[in-house]
Amino acid sequence: MNLADFCCDFIAKLAWNVGLLYFVEACWPEQGGLDTHPIITSWLELTDSIGKEVLFGHDVMEKPQYTAKVTGIAGDGGLRLLLPDGAIVVEHSGEIRYLRPNTHF
Repeated sequence: MNLADFCCDFIAKLAWNVGLLYFVEACWPEQGGLDTHPIITSWLELTDSIGKEVLFGHDVMEKPQYTAKVTGIAGDGGLRLLLPDGAIVVEHSGEIRYLRPNTHF
């Protein structure tokens, strides 16, 4: 696939997903009885990050800020992290890097 075809496919898929997000958000108040936003539910079905030990930072390769264990997603979509001292933090932006890619602690 050449670059032009890739860009066209990428933009089309991005536009479709943004439209889907808009639709879900527009319908969300009418979704009575749902405890979790459908996008969070989908993310939880696809992720392998929960339970993993990670480095967190805004430039995690050059300046990692701390290590933590991924415990889930907060109701507002933030990544919930358990620090070594037992504190829970919720991050809404940044990067993670698995410390032990195929293990959980």
